Amino acid sequence: MAETKASTINEFNKDTEIVMNKKAAYDSVYNRYIKRFIDVVITGITLCILWPFYLIISLAIYLEDGFPVFYRADRGGYKGRKFRICKFRLMVKTLTKLEAV
Repeated sequence: MAETKASTINEFNKDTEIVMNKKAAYDSVYNRYIKRFIDVVITGITLCILWPFYLIISLAIYLEDGFPVFYRADRGGYKGRKFRICKFRLMVKTLTKLEAV
């Protein structure tokens, strides 16, 4: 039984070292600054390419159902922090409109 307990402690220590090494890796300069810069640049390029499509979708929603074009809601995020999600509104505004269809 003593050997089993010792092997369990050794396995725990190995797991703890792995977790500690992962935390140290996330604090590196690459992960804190360079990766963030790359993410922002790629997002900016993607938005520049897709904005005409977003404009067309917004116009279609406005013409079909009026304002608001976007749906906003609070969601739970990392470590329980709230963030606001914003997406195109694809639902009808009122139930009476749905019944008429």
